[in-house]
Amino acid sequence: MPKELVLIRHAHAEPHGPGQSDMDRVLSTIGRKEATEAGVWLKVHAQPPDLVLCSPAQRTRETLQEVMKATGDLPVREEAAIYEAGVGTLIGLIENARDAHVLWLVGHNPALEQLAAFLSEGRSGEARGMPPSGTVVLRLPDDAAIEPGVAEPMPRRSRSPPAAMASTASAPTIAPIHRYSKAPIRGRATACCCWMTARMRCWRACT
Repeated sequence: MPKELVLIRHAHAEPHGPGQSDMDRVLSTIGRKEATEAGVWLKVHAQPPDLVLCSPAQRTRETLQEVMKATGDLPVREEAAIYEAGVGTLIGLIENARDAHVLWLVGHNPALEQLAAFLSEGRSGEARGMPPSGTVVLRLPDDAAIEPGVAEPMPRRSRSPPAAMASTASAPTIAPIHRYSKAPIRGRATACCCWMTARMRCWRACT
């Protein structure tokens, strides 16, 4: 049975104030809304995780807290290495969590978007941008080595937003998963998705 890997970038955060470290930046009001909506999407489109690895940065921990308002409590382990990780470090963490059939990882760019591109396209240089609160779901062959392009094609699912969201004007829409979205992906997107291919399912919040 394929393993499922979910990559979650932290939602929009406030800039750091005088004397405040980058590690201590908190989510903005928009960021909290984004993260909550991401949690609703994940509850519908991703399997419950056996383990969640989370960066210790305040904005990633707050993102996960908002996600869990929709999903319920999840088994979480903070991993300090995620904060300044490159693709190689993230791959090592995934390899060390092989006992988790469904693994969620909450972290930062550019490593997350580079990892998504590495697993789905085979080259980290193919990254097209993973905006704040961007969420990517990938399927990996069980017990296979983490190598370029290892992600398997995703099964088709509904393109409609979850019912809980569909009634609101700001509800996310789910883009087709078998072509690239043409939405802008850096800064404020004009559509509610980031890039994806047949090998991943992806969502971002409308802001």
